[in-house]
Amino acid sequence: METKKEKITILVCAHKPDEHIRNYPPYKAIQVGAALHPEMDLGFLKDNVGDNISEKNPKYCELSAIYWGWKNLKNVEYAGLAHYRRYFDIDINDDNVDELMKGYDMMVVKRMKTFYFAFNKGGLTYATSQDDFWLCLDTLLYMRPEYKSEIIDYFCNNNEYTPYTMFLAKKEIYDDYCEFMFPVFFELEKRIPEHPYSRQNRLIAYFGEWTLGLYIHCKKLKVKRVPNVMLGPECNHTPVEKFSALKLAFKNLVYYIKYTKVLLFRKKDRLYLPDDIKVGLINDGYELKGLETL
Repeated sequence: METKKEKITILVCAHKPDEHIRNYPPYKAIQVGAALHPEMDLGFLKDNVGDNISEKNPKYCELSAIYWGWKNLKNVEYAGLAHYRRYFDIDINDDNVDELMKGYDMMVVKRMKTFYFAFNKGGLTYATSQDDFWLCLDTLLYMRPEYKSEIIDYFCNNNEYTPYTMFLAKKEIYDDYCEFMFPVFFELEKRIPEHPYSRQNRLIAYFGEWTLGLYIHCKKLKVKRVPNVMLGPECNHTPVEKFSALKLAFKNLVYYIKYTKVLLFRKKDRLYLPDDIKVGLINDGYELKGLETL
């Protein structure tokens, strides 16, 4: 007898107990890094069952949950990811999801925009390091040479960032994203060194967060951008100031005047690997496989 297909599963990655974890439809909580913490049982699904990369969670963070969904969610129409204290700030259910997604390939969190058109390059570099960024880029260009122009454009001429690795899509698109990015993550993992700081060892997780937007850019997906909500006592918002709506409208007007000026007169950047970074990577024993094509 054929099992009825579920409509939506949004995995909620969690690594510790928290009162804000949602484990009811359409959300399905998943304990990440479970293979490394057998003493901990949060009382819901664990990422160390089935085909999994649970032991890689310290480096991959929420990506271990996304991988689990790729390999183990087999009978669902829509799949996605949220975090144990961060969710889409809209109601999503079996009855309205088709209407919400009508005309769109993917739902993501509202983008961040700046005047800095190499924002994705600068952001990933800030989260990691100069050397790490260029290793990430070298791996991308090596593994996905057919998207060379899109990769360069995304990192050099794009001022929009799609944050938090949160998304919802038809399972076919979810799977395609994983097939596009995980071979790149695995290749990068072989190449990057162990860092002395634990935060820097999360390089692949940072890379994953900054490249959800790259996947969207390369595949030319039509995305629906919605607000997100962060839950917890330290996330309380300050009271709304008087005339705040007017102030916001004025700030937006100034922003778009400046943005239009920048857009009209800027020249597109080209990707340039600084000689000192190149020499340093080569001296450290790294063979540049993708950057040599620039």
